[in-house]
Amino acid sequence: MRTKLIAGLMILAGLSLTAGAATFTAGNPLFDQVADQANGWGQTFTPNAGLISPEGFSVPDTVYLLDWRYFRSPSSVPQGGQTYLAVFSALTVAEMTEATLVGVSTNALDMSAFAPGDLMIWEFDYLELDANTQYAMMFVQYVGGEITSGIRGEVRMTTGSPYDGGGWIRIDEIANNWDSQFQATYTVSQREVAGNPYPANGAINVPTEVTLSWEGPEAYEALSYTVYLDPNELNLTAQDAMYYSPAQQELTFTPDPVLSNDMTYYWRVDAIEPNEPTPVVHTGSVWSFSTVTARALITTHPANTSVPKGGTAEFFVEAENTTMYQWYKVLPDGNSVPIGENSPVLTLENAQYDDEGEYYCVVDNERQVPAASNPARLMIRRLVAHWPLDGTLEAIVSKEGENWDGVYIEEGEPATEPVSYVEGADGTPQGAARFNGIRVVRIPDSAELFNFHPNGLTVTAWVAGPSGRDYRRAVSKTGSYAIGKGQNEQIATLLDGGPWVTAVPGDQSDGWRFAAMTYDPATQERRTYGIYNNGDAFEVLQDVAGVQGTLLSGQTDLLIGGASETDSQLGFTGSVDDVRIYNYPLSLDEIIEVYREMKDKDVCARFPELDIAGPTGVGPEHRDCRVDLYDLAVLAENWLDSNVVRNVD
Repeated sequence: MRTKLIAGLMILAGLSLTAGAATFTAGNPLFDQVADQANGWGQTFTPNAGLISPEGFSVPDTVYLLDWRYFRSPSSVPQGGQTYLAVFSALTVAEMTEATLVGVSTNALDMSAFAPGDLMIWEFDYLELDANTQYAMMFVQYVGGEITSGIRGEVRMTTGSPYDGGGWIRIDEIANNWDSQFQATYTVSQREVAGNPYPANGAINVPTEVTLSWEGPEAYEALSYTVYLDPNELNLTAQDAMYYSPAQQELTFTPDPVLSNDMTYYWRVDAIEPNEPTPVVHTGSVWSFSTVTARALITTHPANTSVPKGGTAEFFVEAENTTMYQWYKVLPDGNSVPIGENSPVLTLENAQYDDEGEYYCVVDNERQVPAASNPARLMIRRLVAHWPLDGTLEAIVSKEGENWDGVYIEEGEPATEPVSYVEGADGTPQGAARFNGIRVVRIPDSAELFNFHPNGLTVTAWVAGPSGRDYRRAVSKTGSYAIGKGQNEQIATLLDGGPWVTAVPGDQSDGWRFAAMTYDPATQERRTYGIYNNGDAFEVLQDVAGVQGTLLSGQTDLLIGGASETDSQLGFTGSVDDVRIYNYPLSLDEIIEVYREMKDKDVCARFPELDIAGPTGVGPEHRDCRVDLYDLAVLAENWLDSNVVRNVD
């Protein structure tokens, strides 16, 4: 079978099995068992593996994938957006490129729109696979016509019943024994009907001047095609169809006259197979699409933004068929008041705390069928919340009226045991919270507002004595960002959509460590800072920078001391002090000042290039963060040393 790379969000085909076509299902369909959930990018699978039905079915070497079924996680929330499934011949994310792409599902699903436990079905157009070869099935989305991998799915999992055809691929690219519950449907026959239609089945906003297209059957070369098109699905007959084209050889059809706006059309293509004495008619699937509306249509929604106090904020909206724009501000009681002028741009000068909130735009035209944009939030750049954890869970806030005080939680309910406080990072008695991996601190009602990170973020925390499994979180806006324990007992930061980044390297068992992370939306730069002890003279700052274009947003409240209110496997074991979250990126100097508020010590922001020695010796471990006589002595001692081998005739 010829594999077709799918461009854009174009291809979506219905399935039509010919009479007698042999189909079977395979996979790990333990749908009545719910043991756990895990986010991940996909999984590896083998068509001829797992539970095969009907029992005893003889699977040939070549099979054709028709659909793939998952159940959404009963608790965790998957990433939103139109998500496809893509099959790759490569089994590692780094090798998943266009060259290893085998095929993509013909439909996309917004997994976040499904209720917990709902069945999600992706369809494939007879995708040819080797029955005994292992492939990777990945969640993907399209951005600018290109596949974007690393999409997080949340599906029902089974533990203790491993699937022998592959494994679940976690966010850290490690396939483990958390096996997703899935079932795939295959057929052993090639497609005998027309497929891969354009426009996609269920497509919306299709131009009224459109040319329909499809692919022919793969089991034979069609003699001709018959096309039916009508706004009524029941009229797809030669006598009733608004558009009817019999016995055509082309794989395209252009409706004449053009289609109407704001209309749903149904169409079908019958393929005619050569046969003596009478050709065989293979009735195709019924596809549908909706044409673009002539009423006002929003094409670009306003985006969240943040500005300094006294700065100017602007919101933009783009719309088609629009002559009227009305902006609104959402009040605390949920009502809205009009604001601004009849313009696609809303400008707010001298922005103050009272201007914070959500804004949206309603567009319209003479049809008087208004359309409202998604709301966008304005925030003043500030320290949103600061938890000193000095014997209390109260938060220091910068905006009057906000309350981000924490609540001590055990198994999803307020804990009966008091918070355990220990000596803080600055030596304050009872100045830090100690966590045992079971209880966490929840910041109530923070799920939505603390997702401001795409518009700027700084999160800082002091951490001491982490132990237990890797990737335990000391501070966690799960699905958005975190500070916690990475691999090998090292303090690390996470901006979801990207990897864990080590903030403080080496052994962390001997005391407090400071970690911070910033994100600057203007440059898409994510920086991770860590400050650790280097003896009595000064502290050493580690600064790791990188570009991260993909950001995710979780839907749970902010937590301190773990990543889940109910799952102790995600709990943090150690101490946490002085947690701060800003809605803008701090500079390096500002990060150091946050550190110095707790420990008034010199900080080596960056070792000079020629700093090669110090009072205790020569080498990286002896550097004193300055170029001085110790370094000069080493240079002088080796002055005029040469390794040049001269050519002597």
